Amino acid sequence: MITLTLDTNCLISLDEGRPGAEHVAGLLELHRSGKAQIGVPAVAASERQQNGSHLEHFDAFRERLARLGLADAQLLPAIGYYGIGFFGVGYYGGDDSMVSLEREIHSVLHPGIEFGLGDFCGRTNIAMDTERLPHKWLNAKCDVQALWSHIWQKRHCFVSSDRNYHKASKIPRLLDLGARAICTPSSAVEYVVARAGPV
Repeated sequence: MITLTLDTNCLISLDEGRPGAEHVAGLLELHRSGKAQIGVPAVAASERQQNGSHLEHFDAFRERLARLGLADAQLLPAIGYYGIGFFGVGYYGGDDSMVSLEREIHSVLHPGIEFGLGDFCGRTNIAMDTERLPHKWLNAKCDVQALWSHIWQKRHCFVSSDRNYHKASKIPRLLDLGARAICTPSSAVEYVVARAGPV
């Protein structure tokens, strides 16, 4: 079965009915018909929510997925970091191969943002506070971890409307790291239909 990884932008599209939401809905139909299997990076729960807040409990994220029709989506764990992940839904860090892959993805997606929080805070003169992480750094970390969880789980197609993943200069390098395919929601529908047929 074709495995799809939906990033945070796909969830927001469904939530807010943004342009392109119909394509994400199409992916849900393919999921329900058994043509594809949808996964969602657990790190999406750590991103800043639409109202600017952060979730305090992972169950709130599960409830959101259920409301969006994704209760049965596979949750893809990322590397657990204090202040970012939720207990029980991530891998313990320390494995050199895990962190090495994360660093490589980071260098492609966000070369202008330091990998480590301390280095970022040092350059930007922001007080280091793991309770209130800088939005720019956290956003980059979540982007990287989302794609990391997709690659680490050896899934077929990473789905996002975020242009940063689709830059011509970045796609070949991300594919070399194991992304396999990076699609927009509309091209992901085509990707599945071409391989598994329509609903």
